[in-house]
Amino acid sequence: MLQNGGGSIVNIASMAGVQAYSQSLPYAVSKAGIIHLNSVAASQYTSQGIRMNCIAPGFVDTPQARGSTQSTEAIQKAARHHPLGRIGQPEEIANTILFLASDEASYISGSTFVVDGGSWSVASRL
Repeated sequence: MLQNGGGSIVNIASMAGVQAYSQSLPYAVSKAGIIHLNSVAASQYTSQGIRMNCIAPGFVDTPQARGSTQSTEAIQKAARHHPLGRIGQPEEIANTILFLASDEASYISGSTFVVDGGSWSVASRL
């Protein structure tokens, strides 16, 4: 990217890297590391034309999520706790990535975007 005059990198972390997640210490720490890596890399490369951003998705309806919850009932229960009343769809995460990688986001670098249907805003009030 440096040789080509710049570009955009979008790192994928997780809400587990932003908010305490007691289910898996290694997972939470690795996702927090991605968020910090994004910040440090942005401070080094943004001035050279490489934008660095990160997204921290919440619960998204994927085969992996369905496998870990093991039931449609568990997913419906999780959805009831989200302010939007549902969990995220993969396309919503993809659209965020596409935006951040596009020229439409040319003034955005070094940021982490929480894409979780508002659940972090609710959790932070507890």
